[in-house]
Amino acid sequence: MLCSVVLTNWQAGSDVTFTRIYNGIQYQDKGQILEVTEKEFLKSTYWSSRKGYDNTPQNYFVITYSLEMGNPVCYTLKYRREKIPLVLEQKNRKGF
Repeated sequence: MLCSVVLTNWQAGSDVTFTRIYNGIQYQDKGQILEVTEKEFLKSTYWSSRKGYDNTPQNYFVITYSLEMGNPVCYTLKYRREKIPLVLEQKNRKGF
């Protein structure tokens, strides 16, 4: 998702694509907008084409971003991943 060109209409239920080039290879990740509140909250599914997993529902996880204003010049961005595919989670655990 880092340095991706993001295409969507930002409406709940809409598709979202993330296109980027990494080490000379172009990837196109996919997802669906689940919930959105302008300038406050975004929740979507996400599938990474780079990981090499099939584009099937069990290989999507959920990403949530929330933006909270602490004062007029300070914001807190919270990021959360949920429903991480078991294969990906097991691979990540081996690295720790």
